[in-house]
Amino acid sequence: MKFNLKNFLILLLPIIAIGSFSAFYRYKYFLNPDGLKDSKGKYYEMDIMWFIDTEAFVNKCLTFEQNDSKIFYGENKYFDYLEKKGFDTREQKITLRGYGKLLNSCKSGVLIKGLSMQNKIGDGEYSLGLGNDAYYPNINNEDLEDFDARNNLLFPEGNYLKGNSSIKIELESTEWLKSNPYGSFDRGIPNKNDSVSFKLNKEYALFHFSIDNDDKGPLIPGLEGLANFRILVKNPRETSRISLGPDDCSLYKKGKYIEKGCELDEWQLKGIEVNNVVKNSVDFVKFTRSFWEKESKN
Repeated sequence: MKFNLKNFLILLLPIIAIGSFSAFYRYKYFLNPDGLKDSKGKYYEMDIMWFIDTEAFVNKCLTFEQNDSKIFYGENKYFDYLEKKGFDTREQKITLRGYGKLLNSCKSGVLIKGLSMQNKIGDGEYSLGLGNDAYYPNINNEDLEDFDARNNLLFPEGNYLKGNSSIKIELESTEWLKSNPYGSFDRGIPNKNDSVSFKLNKEYALFHFSIDNDDKGPLIPGLEGLANFRILVKNPRETSRISLGPDDCSLYKKGKYIEKGCELDEWQLKGIEVNNVVKNSVDFVKFTRSFWEKESKN
């Protein structure tokens, strides 16, 4: 039987394929097991991002004190057809302005970009505090309706609110108010001697406040329970994500939430004290404290 190189290579191909697959499988699944560490016990490469937990900061640290207010009266408009039939349809553009300061009772400094506020005229009810009407500033929002108030937020001394300090702010809300209001949602044109009151709307803190970290690192806000972390774990199998908040830890694999994933042994960050497990962002800052301290010195 003559030696046929072509036939030999054809027979050899499956063996090579099996060997290659075996090597790939060994690399991907044996040397790189699922979880935070490889087969040698070393942590996989991770990208760590952090940001201020807005809801936690607003509820724990932020207060507003008002010291003055003004009312400005603008143009009038009428609905001529109804006016001719004897109805009072006058509306006037009214600007409510409030002056005061934001106070920060925590050690963490933040950048204030937007606030959720409610206002009231005299002894009336506070505005609802929902949607565009609650957000200051909203003047650049493209989805404003004609009936939405136009709100602005001014910082006479800048928008950086240091820890345990305060900054001055000016609030301005302009909308059309009716001479003859109808229904509980309508507000009438105020009298010149009416007071105007503003307050922080903390009920919707997560959605209507815009607060950023001050780029000085997460050590202080993390220890105060004011930081969130997003950790991307670059396992050769896949990139997974761990999200840490002041009160929780969540694991996502292939974009799907894994119930009680942070409790799985291979996904636990350990080493604070005698293998205590990281359960939230406060624990994580303690776990990585030496790293953040070095970063803050650079």
